Amino acid sequence: MLSRLRKLRQHTEVIGQILRDLWPLVVVISSILGVALHQLG
Repeated sequence: MLSRLRKLRQHTEVIGQILRDLWPLVVVISSILGVALHQLG
């Protein structure tokens, strides 16, 4: 049981690191999409 919780915590930490790394990319993509939508509209 404890080992399962430890594994889960490791997975959540890895996912958190990935999200932290990808966050600027998501912001850039969303801003580009927003500008493109304004241009089309």
